Amino acid sequence: MQLSFGTAAEISTAFAGALTYGGLVVLIGAGVVGLLAWDQSRKVPLRLISVLALVAFIAAASIAYETTAARFFALETKGSQLLLRFAGPFSREVLLSGRDVQTVLFGMPGKSDRNCYIRVVLKSGSSYRSSDRYDPVKVCQGLRLQILNALEQHGDV
Repeated sequence: MQLSFGTAAEISTAFAGALTYGGLVVLIGAGVVGLLAWDQSRKVPLRLISVLALVAFIAAASIAYETTAARFFALETKGSQLLLRFAGPFSREVLLSGRDVQTVLFGMPGKSDRNCYIRVVLKSGSSYRSSDRYDPVKVCQGLRLQILNALEQHGDV
C-alpha cells in the first residue's frame, strides 16, 4: 500500500518559500534596527546587527525545515515494514520494522478539520510526522486504520 501526502517538488517548493519569507523578514528587521540605531546616533555596530541577523536567519531556517522537509511525504508498507520518504535539502528514505512501531496516530494541525496528518510512533519514543494532507479528518482516520491493518497482518503491532 502506498500513501501520498504530497510530492517531493511540493515539499521542496514549500521549504524554499518558507526560507525566502524568513530571510526577507530577517533582512527587513535588520534594516529597521540599523536605521533606528543610526537615527538616534547610538551607532550600533554593523557587525552586531549582522550577527543578530545571522542568528535570526538560522532560527527561521530551522523553523522552515521542521514545518516542511522534516515531515515525510510518502508512506509505503512493504510486508512488515514501513518505508517513509522525505524531501527537501536532506531528502532520504527511512525503513522501519513493524516490530519497532508502537502505534500510528492521526491529528489535525491547528483548529481546522480540513486537513490532517499521520504520526508513526516508535517503541523507542521517537516519532515521524507526515506532511499535512488536505482532506477531512475522517480520511486520515481511515489511513491510520489501513496502516495498522497492514502491520497487524504480519503480527507486528
